[in-house]
Amino acid sequence: MSLTSLSLIKLIDRRFLWDKERELWDTFQDLDKNGDGRLDAVEMKAALSRSGVEITPAVVEDLVRHLAHGVWKLPKKDTLSQEDMYITFGEFRDFLIMLPRRATPLEIYKCKSSIRLGSEFC
Repeated sequence: MSLTSLSLIKLIDRRFLWDKERELWDTFQDLDKNGDGRLDAVEMKAALSRSGVEITPAVVEDLVRHLAHGVWKLPKKDTLSQEDMYITFGEFRDFLIMLPRRATPLEIYKCKSSIRLGSEFC
């Protein structure tokens, strides 16, 4: 495989990642109703409700705490203030990128094809 082919594959891979990050950015902006650049428990609950997922405020707070700080429950002496209870775009993006899911047949095919071509796609 020529250097040009490998460069093209890397460019396509990079473009795919940029496109996915742009989609996540657009979603984040849509969820951030007050436009402050972060998602709080109220915005998360509203987004989940619009998606048909009804959960209690306590569960939403636990979700926001986990996404923002990596912990589900904090000891009483270490509770976070309301100002600390938000998710940044980076935390939102990283969580969704790392979210386990099943690969589609098309993704599996692309991965197998890229391995044959020498790409580092998967």
